Amino acid sequence: MRNVSMLALATLVASAVTAQSPMIYSNGPLITEDHPSGPPFQSSRLQSGAAPAGLQLNVLGFGAQQGAGNALADDFTVCANGMVIDGIEVFGYATGAVPTPPAPVTGVFVEILDRDPADPLAVPVAGSPGIANNQIANSTITWPNLYRVTTTTLTATNRAVMSSRVNLANPIILAPGTYWLVFQFTGVNFVPPITAMGASDTGNAKQRIGAAGAWAALVDTGAPALPVPAPQGVPFNLYGLSGNAIGSITNTGLLPCGPTTIQVTGSPAIGGFIQTTLGGTTGFPLIGFGFLGVPTPFCGCIVGHSWDSIVSGSNSSRLAIPTDGIFCGLSVFVQGADLGGAGGCATPPLTFTETFQVTLQN
Repeated sequence: MRNVSMLALATLVASAVTAQSPMIYSNGPLITEDHPSGPPFQSSRLQSGAAPAGLQLNVLGFGAQQGAGNALADDFTVCANGMVIDGIEVFGYATGAVPTPPAPVTGVFVEILDRDPADPLAVPVAGSPGIANNQIANSTITWPNLYRVTTTTLTATNRAVMSSRVNLANPIILAPGTYWLVFQFTGVNFVPPITAMGASDTGNAKQRIGAAGAWAALVDTGAPALPVPAPQGVPFNLYGLSGNAIGSITNTGLLPCGPTTIQVTGSPAIGGFIQTTLGGTTGFPLIGFGFLGVPTPFCGCIVGHSWDSIVSGSNSSRLAIPTDGIFCGLSVFVQGADLGGAGGCATPPLTFTETFQVTLQN
């Protein structure tokens, strides 16, 4: 699975890799909306409380305090052409801390493993900086004008989320395969999970409590308690060079017909997810996924794709992307409709939303 053309990797390594290298991988979103205080400030909202305003989620952030031996880990997949990493960006906050970089961050510790850290055979990949080595001297600490808030405390400013980008002195070369990033902080107490509006399940990250603790699934048990705890992912970005393209969620520009709206968010990466939420429905909601993006006129509306699979009767859908390199580069089109809704097609009464194209990392 991890065999890769040595010529392709050599080509990547031979290219200039600098601290200004572009992002080549994102593990998932963190920003949900503009902060009420206005631009340039933004929010990462814990969707607390009951529906429809919230999703009963209860954890603002998960501990990764190096001094206590706590750590977080999440996986990522490298597609066919390999990857050269020279920067690793992780996020965290200390409640009540003033967002003046580099405060409150005093230590950043990162490691890339060749497999799940719970596996006793897991070892660091070649060139990994070592989880015991503080990378603060090699890190760029910034505040991306981001606050962690809740559904009932949207104006809160006491949890400023800091970005810590570790600039690796020696780039890490990765062949195709699935790896795990492990990280810890000092000065920063908590790490917010991947956050997308309408999504309660956002990944398969793990947490270790205490240096001798066992790795366990990272979950939000909810308040009130959810019937099934919601598994969480943690956001991080990788920088460097790659023969692969980063995943994207793009509006195709096709016009909607009728008042029905669609929001498509999530993590367009192998092992990620696509979260779709409809609004403005009065009839029977439909969410269509298709592999062929050929617009087709219908009754004054536009059907945006092939509608190969349909989720019916719900305004919300979560599509999980398997952790399998076979899906690298796959494109999926997403569109919503409201059967019985007014303002679009008259006979039958039917509305259609805009169409989005989700392209997975390639």
